[in-house]
Amino acid sequence: MAWAEEQLAQPASGTCENRTKSTLSDAENSFTTASHNESEARFPEPSIISDGYERKKSALREKLFTMFPEQTTARKLRLEANRGPFTSSVFIQLPPKYQLQPMFEVAFTEASHLLPPFDVPVLTDLLERHYSDPTVPPGKLPGRWAMLNATIAVAIQLRTARGSYSEMSELSWHFFKNAFSMYSVIALRAADILGLEPLLAMAIYMQGSSDVRTTSVLVCAAARLSLTFGLHRREFYSVLDAAATNRHKRAFWIAYIFDKSISVKTGLPSVFDDDAINIDYPDPIMSASPTDRNAPETSMSTSAFRLQAELAMLEFSVERRLYSGSATRQNVHQLLDLVAELDHQLENWKVKLPSRPSGLEFCKAALLQGHTLTLYVRSPAKLPDEIHNSANVSVAKGTLEDIATFQRAATSGPTIFVSFAGPVSKSKGTPVTDAMKRIFPILVARHYERAMVLGTCSYPAPQDKGGLKWKASVIRIKIIGGSAYDEFRGLGEFVASQDVSQLKWTLFRVHF
Repeated sequence: MAWAEEQLAQPASGTCENRTKSTLSDAENSFTTASHNESEARFPEPSIISDGYERKKSALREKLFTMFPEQTTARKLRLEANRGPFTSSVFIQLPPKYQLQPMFEVAFTEASHLLPPFDVPVLTDLLERHYSDPTVPPGKLPGRWAMLNATIAVAIQLRTARGSYSEMSELSWHFFKNAFSMYSVIALRAADILGLEPLLAMAIYMQGSSDVRTTSVLVCAAARLSLTFGLHRREFYSVLDAAATNRHKRAFWIAYIFDKSISVKTGLPSVFDDDAINIDYPDPIMSASPTDRNAPETSMSTSAFRLQAELAMLEFSVERRLYSGSATRQNVHQLLDLVAELDHQLENWKVKLPSRPSGLEFCKAALLQGHTLTLYVRSPAKLPDEIHNSANVSVAKGTLEDIATFQRAATSGPTIFVSFAGPVSKSKGTPVTDAMKRIFPILVARHYERAMVLGTCSYPAPQDKGGLKWKASVIRIKIIGGSAYDEFRGLGEFVASQDVSQLKWTLFRVHF
């Protein structure tokens, strides 16, 4: 605007009118480009050009002075403009450093077993740097500020105690707003991995809400940023050490998994082109305890992370090949062949999974994450040495009918109850369901944080879609005989009827 004002204030002698006349005067005010048998093409005379320009200039001047009645208005606005750096609101102050360290450990141990965006040494380093100079404005180091606040929000979300969900959700939301206030700066100006990781952490937090739109915006920004950095190309990692390579690959594949999941759920196009990706999966995720850098390392199963990425690829492939516009142009035989091909790929993926959910697999994964376990088992001698001899494992021998022994084990320190109990073939009655009816009051009395119970598709849930394979699994349970069907159905009904204000519960159902 200032430029326009200065240009329009110049005298008419410097306008285009005189320059145009001097340029065209030697050509007798016209150009002739016609051959012997062509009509003559003439350009407008300079006077016509200058008249048109003067009219436009006059109209522009009138418009400008209509907007700014006084000549000093534009100059005044320029003087009042804030030319300082980007600033953002701080919705809540960070808690003391000694309170944040255990929060980061929670975020790592409870979130990273699914998707591992939190690297404890990195978080601890960010924390130390922040508190060494807490007066630094958030806008100066947006990645650090966003990552710290997003991690706190996720940690609070994961560990909210029963009866305080409303208050703690509001508290975690303020920390999320602190992180999200850096979104525009990160999305537009981030130049390293510390710009990508906060977006992923915020996306993890938003997955706990029904706001799919905000989640998709965060995921899309993270995916675009990972491609901008070149994380999908093998050449990017040639100059990085092993730790940095793992960190960058981990962030890329989390962004990929989120992006494909959002695409399948919403129908939005995926940001990633699978054909352009030429990197492999990260090595096992290694990280030390945030409170002790010399503590034993914990790790997430590499195979679990890889399986999630492969499943994301398969889900998106099914969506793209069976539900896209091109699929509607194929005949029945082509579609059947396509379904058979995709089903074969899915079966190959399932072969890589454990044959069935088992307590042993759970124990291995929990110990890998650094948890302390109290095992209540019928036959301790059947436990593998790596579990039985672990310093983080206590073993109590007993049966579901021996409720007194179970109560002693339940009151020895655990805060979360996980059951993999199930009926054996040709069993009679409902011993597992009957046992749970005696166990749950003990858990409530001891203020357990959560109960997680293994179930099957025998117990239907309102959100079930009723797929053929799911229905076939129900039939299979009935065919097995005994009381398996009644047992699992009764178990599901009992668990689902419990008051979550007294004890949070999860019924994880699998095919038999």
